[in-house]
Amino acid sequence: MQNNVKKSWRGSGSPACALALMAWALVSGSHASAADEQTYHMKLMELLGAETGYCLELLGRPGQEDLLQPLIAHGCKVALAPDDSILLTENGEIYFPAFDQCVTAMGLGDSVLEFNSLMLKACGVVEPYLNAPAFQRFEINDSSQLQLVGTDLCMTAGDTARPTANPTHLWRALYMQDCASAPPERSRWHLFTPPGRAE
Repeated sequence: MQNNVKKSWRGSGSPACALALMAWALVSGSHASAADEQTYHMKLMELLGAETGYCLELLGRPGQEDLLQPLIAHGCKVALAPDDSILLTENGEIYFPAFDQCVTAMGLGDSVLEFNSLMLKACGVVEPYLNAPAFQRFEINDSSQLQLVGTDLCMTAGDTARPTANPTHLWRALYMQDCASAPPERSRWHLFTPPGRAE
């Protein structure tokens, strides 16, 4: 399957944003067919005091992930792992191929409220309490924020960091916040390939 890279994005304008957008990988075809595509970390541009920075991650250790818990911003690993490896599909979904699920802003009906959490849910599903077309499509805006399509909400890491079971590993809450009021250092993201080998 051909791996397409998007060279532009709605709302992009600045040179810095254009360079960031060229890094966004797009997957064509079914989600299942994306399993062999190169994956990335979704990483905050600012380190926020963490040596490796913060990445979008599923709660739990590899092999013991908890799909019933909200997603978090966790200290980035030196290598890709199933709980933090993502692709961005041509529909704007942030797809975790190891679990065949997509990042979902939690909402009700067609609405997502500010400070709602994000979880992994089945991609593209329309069912009671899960309207995937409204809750799973993201785009990068002029400020390099991950904005939920059709809303003014952007994925934002919390302002407080705490250690996990390992005191050297830090985590932050992750939620949707009004893009204009979201602190840039906690809401600007990019795709990142870590230096270590994939696990």
